Amino acid sequence: AHEVLHNPFFWSSEIRMSFLRESSDRIEELDDKEKQCDLLEAVEQIGPVVFGDNWDTKFDPTFLASISSQRHYNVRSTRHLLILIRNKWNHYIEFPKDIGHL
Repeated sequence: AHEVLHNPFFWSSEIRMSFLRESSDRIEELDDKEKQCDLLEAVEQIGPVVFGDNWDTKFDPTFLASISSQRHYNVRSTRHLLILIRNKWNHYIEFPKDIGHL
């Protein structure tokens, strides 16, 4: 039972968000240094299993329109999804109120 509680399913929302932000930072560092990295390849390969071909279909169109003006995200890339999550967290206050709380 102790090991089961360490499964991300049982993490608090704060711990899950921290994990995603730290993962994004780590993957972005790897991408800058090593183009071919096992971790980066594994992250990209699992994406379609988790969210299908494009993760943008999982988000509200108003939210997607607001983020596209800030940076280009490849909706087929798990790495870009992690970067989006991190950026949304870091710049939450800058989002318009109608989409800031989606």
